[in-house]
Amino acid sequence: MIMSLKVFMMVAAAFPDKIRPLDVTSAFLHGRVKQPIYFELPAGHPDRKRKARLVWKGFSRFYGLKIAPIVWNQTLDSVLKKFGLVALRSDCCIYQKGGKGTKAKLVVLVYVDDLLYVGDRDEMNRFEKFLEQKFELRKTKNAKHFIGFQIDQ
Repeated sequence: MIMSLKVFMMVAAAFPDKIRPLDVTSAFLHGRVKQPIYFELPAGHPDRKRKARLVWKGFSRFYGLKIAPIVWNQTLDSVLKKFGLVALRSDCCIYQKGGKGTKAKLVVLVYVDDLLYVGDRDEMNRFEKFLEQKFELRKTKNAKHFIGFQIDQ
């Protein structure tokens, strides 16, 4: 991830606008599991005492499952692709739209539910509005910290 951040910062330095951060709130709750997941009834549940083994069947969002990060990543990837972003072949944490490197209109760095993005001002505004329609976001005007690194702009 450190190399991804370094590459993103090198590309971001070529753009006149400042880097903007976004945080998707409750990110793991946005994904939908494609296959059903079965749960044993919890201890103390009245139906657990039956001889027949009963389970719950779930299809939707389950925060604590091992599969939750994978489902979230697939969900975010499909949303970013709908906006026209393409993941770099050399680094799947960095997405770009419209050109290569400094010719791109928008460059996005993804780390789980945290995003940094920079590019053409109009494209950045469209991107932010697009994501607001899909997820609940926490945003600040300028990126000052990202995964433990201080960002000076």
